Amino acid sequence: MFSLLLSRLYPHLQRHRTLVRVGVLLGAISVIIYVAGNTVSFIVQLFDASALESVKFCKVIASLLNRPTLELEFLPQEFEELQPDENGFYAYAPANLHPLLFRRSDSVPGAWEWSDDGRTWFGCDNVRETVNGVPEPPTLLFLLRLHVEHLLRRRLSAAGAMGRRLPPPLDTTTPRPGRPLEAAPDALCCPISHNLMRVPVVGPSGTTFDFDYIRRWVLQHNTDPVNGAPLSEADLYPNLAVRDLVERWLEQGGGGGGTEGGTGGGTGGSSGSITSGVGGSGGLPPHLVDLS
Repeated sequence: MFSLLLSRLYPHLQRHRTLVRVGVLLGAISVIIYVAGNTVSFIVQLFDASALESVKFCKVIASLLNRPTLELEFLPQEFEELQPDENGFYAYAPANLHPLLFRRSDSVPGAWEWSDDGRTWFGCDNVRETVNGVPEPPTLLFLLRLHVEHLLRRRLSAAGAMGRRLPPPLDTTTPRPGRPLEAAPDALCCPISHNLMRVPVVGPSGTTFDFDYIRRWVLQHNTDPVNGAPLSEADLYPNLAVRDLVERWLEQGGGGGGTEGGTGGGTGGSSGSITSGVGGSGGLPPHLVDLS
């Protein structure tokens, strides 16, 4: 059937040979233009996506450099709206290109790994050609950002950990008959929360705070609430003397203001000696907000 049709068309094609050649030439030019247009469009898309990833890279790293301390473990902002699968893998495609799988590293705390097939995994500092080829430039920038962020967090979290070798928190929540916590001396209370300190720490200004509250202040302001000087978690050290006084106050029955008999007198003497012994824990400027 096909040979019969071709035999009938061939004489006509011979008579209109010039038109056939022009048609073939126009068809080839159309195909070339189509391929070239798609190629140029893809290249432009890569440039635009790479530029956006570069801007995001600079913004994220700059924001991290402004923080005095960082947590080692982190979730990239692109993953916050994604749901991991049952294996904990995140599927993400920078600039909607070829998607990759990401997971937290089992061997390097705080690091991320990537894969394009879910079987072979690489660190974000290890960019190589896989079965699907080399990742596109926007993806390479995203992998580089994850690696740089991990390095920054590892360094700053280690610096903060040097000053956070803290003893375990004191139990200030268990009710103690005849010892209301509200009656604790001011010198044993955090000047931010106004509560009895569980983990007393002292900064360069010499003022003692409860660690949880001063840490929240530092993360928001990066300054000492007493004098406005720069302050980071690495500058905070445990105040063991104040911790010992808080522990003794809890054990010996401090704060029995309004209690009967000799207990009240003993409490008053204890509170006075503790206050005079510590001193200087209060006196925050009026701009200090209550973070409790």
